[in-house]
Amino acid sequence: MDDATAPPVGAPRPAVSRRSALLGLAAVGAIAAVDVGGFVCAAGTLDTDALTPARLTDRLEEVAGHHDGFRRNHAKGVGATGYFTATGAGSAVSTASVFRVGRIPVTGRFSLSGGNPSTPDADATVRGLGLAFDLPDGEQWRAAMVNTPVFPDRTPDGFYERLLASKTDSATGKPDPDRMAAFLSRHPETAAAMNLIRQHPPTSGFDDRHLSNRPAPPACRRCRGAITSSTHSPRQSRVGRCGGGCCSRSVNPAIGPTTLPGRGRRPGRSSTSAP
Repeated sequence: MDDATAPPVGAPRPAVSRRSALLGLAAVGAIAAVDVGGFVCAAGTLDTDALTPARLTDRLEEVAGHHDGFRRNHAKGVGATGYFTATGAGSAVSTASVFRVGRIPVTGRFSLSGGNPSTPDADATVRGLGLAFDLPDGEQWRAAMVNTPVFPDRTPDGFYERLLASKTDSATGKPDPDRMAAFLSRHPETAAAMNLIRQHPPTSGFDDRHLSNRPAPPACRRCRGAITSSTHSPRQSRVGRCGGGCCSRSVNPAIGPTTLPGRGRRPGRSSTSAP
């Protein structure tokens, strides 16, 4: 603007009309609405298909039915209390207070997967264990685990979709195979995980030490450590090496170390059976 068109210094400003004021406020409001809408969309609030905790728990109840007083998943279970006794050995690799020498109260829950509190104790049912460690400083450690080698779903959305696909058909009493097949075609990672799970037979209960129903490895009679490697002696006696750390000599599963102090035994020369 040059000097010829510039308003004189000190000249009064033109009055703002009501129409101009309303247009200005509307423009400011529109900009604010766009900003707020952007944040809301980013948070997923306006997305009606977004998975929320409420939608997930509702689907669990839809699949398993409503059972007053029970959880919607892992409904069948039993609680337990006890103590975790730390020897202090864990402090060599971690500064966490739970590994310091001492005894820590623990609350646990053994459970079966699914929302039916009357589900049978079948071997194939996924078993869960939840633990809460109450540390002296008021901190609480929580752990949750299941007995499968991998979890079938990669994302919460995949878990949600599998829930719907596994819903029992009222006409057959079983899940719709076409619906499950369609789900697995969209989620090949779940199909691969389910195949891996089938290759690991479940245990018969919570008390089993090994997760594949295989017999326990032979143990060293001297230190009770597991024998981790094996060869064969001339007499074809199975001889291994103790994994417990205290025995550096070869050991026989039946008689312990090949040369016991002061006894001079050799593999296969004793009829003593392991305890």
